[in-house]
Amino acid sequence: MRNLSHTPMPKIDWHALYAWKTGGNLVFSKSKFEELKLLERPFISLVKKYVPEGGRILDAGCGLGRACMLLSLAGYKMTGVDKDRRMLAIARRNVSKFGGKARFALADLTLLPFKRDSFDAITHQGILEHYYAGQAKAILAHHLKIAPLVIFSVPIKSPHTSRYFSSDRFERNIRSVGDWKRTLGKFHVLALSEATQRTHNMIAVISR
Repeated sequence: MRNLSHTPMPKIDWHALYAWKTGGNLVFSKSKFEELKLLERPFISLVKKYVPEGGRILDAGCGLGRACMLLSLAGYKMTGVDKDRRMLAIARRNVSKFGGKARFALADLTLLPFKRDSFDAITHQGILEHYYAGQAKAILAHHLKIAPLVIFSVPIKSPHTSRYFSSDRFERNIRSVGDWKRTLGKFHVLALSEATQRTHNMIAVISR
C-alpha cells in the first residue's frame, strides 16, 4: 500500500469537520436518527440485497457510526474501524443509543489488520473521493482480500453535490459516473446505481 502514502486523507481532521457541520451535535438526536433512516435507505437496501441478514460486515472509516447503527438494527453483525479514537467513541454512543450493537477498533482503512474472509462484506461511504483513482483501486483491491464483497458510496459530479460541499474547503476528487466506471474497469461490478442523498451519490457493489 505504499502508493497511498501521499493521499490527501490525513489532512482532514474528521472530528473537527463533523463538529463544525453539526454545530457540535455529534451524538444523534431522535429526529436525526429518523432522518438518517430515510437518507441511508438506498445504501442499506443495496446491502440487504447482497448480504444475507446476520452477515458479518466491516464498516471501514465508520465516522459517526451511521452505517454501523442502521445495519446493526437491520440484523447484521457490525464492526466499525476508524483511525481517530474520538470518532470511535462517538460511533459507540450513537450505535448504543438507538439499540444497536457493534464492535469497534482503531485501524487505518488503507491497511486493515484482518485476515481473508474475516467478513462477508466491507462497506464505506464518502471515503474514496478523498483518494486519487489509482489509490482508490488499491484500497478496493486490499478490501477484497479481506471480504468477498465491497459495497461503497461516493459523491459524484452534479450541482447538488457542488452545493453541499460549497461551504468547506477540504480536498476531494469528485468524479463523474463515467470516471468511476473506468476506475472500476478491472473489478467485478455486481451493481452500480445513483441516488440523491446528502449529495448526488454513486453506490457500487464489487466482488472478487
